[in-house]
Amino acid sequence: MNHLWKRWVEEYLVTLTSRGKWNKIGRQPEKGDLVLLVEDGVPRNRWKLGVITDPLMGSDG
Repeated sequence: MNHLWKRWVEEYLVTLTSRGKWNKIGRQPEKGDLVLLVEDGVPRNRWKLGVITDPLMGSDG
């Protein structure tokens, strides 16, 4: 059983830590894109929708 557990930890478990959600570089928002306007303290189903009219580039790209 120890051998199986060791293989599971070394071969499978490590694949879960490098999920693509934050590791991939996605496309940049563009004019006309639909976006969610996140508000602290407001439930997600109450966030407003917005449309990008004039994208601004930050200092970090």
